[in-house]
Amino acid sequence: MTIRPRGPYIERVNTGIVIALYATDEQYDFQLQRAPDVAGAPGTFATIADQVLGTTELYTDNLPVTGDVYWYRSRHVGFGDTPSDWTDAVGAVAFIIPAGLSRPPKPILALRNFRETTRDPAAEVATFTWRRDPRQDAVDIWEQVVVGTLSASPWPEPDAITGLYPDPDVVLSDLATSVSFDIPSEGVRYALAVPRDSAGRPGTFRRVIVGAAGVAPSIYGLVQVLGASGLFVDVSVTVVDSQSLGGTLRAWVNHD
Repeated sequence: MTIRPRGPYIERVNTGIVIALYATDEQYDFQLQRAPDVAGAPGTFATIADQVLGTTELYTDNLPVTGDVYWYRSRHVGFGDTPSDWTDAVGAVAFIIPAGLSRPPKPILALRNFRETTRDPAAEVATFTWRRDPRQDAVDIWEQVVVGTLSASPWPEPDAITGLYPDPDVVLSDLATSVSFDIPSEGVRYALAVPRDSAGRPGTFRRVIVGAAGVAPSIYGLVQVLGASGLFVDVSVTVVDSQSLGGTLRAWVNHD
């Protein structure tokens, strides 16, 4: 006699979209909304959760795996206060949710791809640009010109509790993606650029070093050699004051 098989057994799998939540203030709840995809953009949003605790790290929206894109956004609510602005919408498709899923680390607010893009000797201005982070609410700037030997750090000390730097010289708007500095007549101009989010929390700072026209690095030699594995370029640079480089020489190569 043939032995009867075991089973069948039904294994239930959890499918849907998992949303990572990052509270600005955990005493406030989250409100979540979902919208269908319409030609690559969110359609009409509808609320799917009204009072998700501010301590919640992951919220699961159980949906079938169909390949359809859904868009999500969230905001803080609670205590009878006016709700916050909505976050930027993000899109995703449902998948089989693995066990033990955890929230990834919160992205760090930063001035990404920050670099000097133009230097105009006639106008005596150097311009720096960056790729704006959507969470950027302001950018604080401090400046100091040092002539001669750098005897002490020109950067301000952050507050031990808040992490904020005091009394910025300039405060840029939330939409800022560039800043210009006067080229000093002598010495080196140092600057510090720190982004802040809507809660006033600082992100990763960027240091700016602008040397005077007389100490700015200059190229005096350029040799090109075509080898078996590519094009090699030997560049000779004159550096009158090493502080004008800030210890680092950066180069960008563009090709057609």
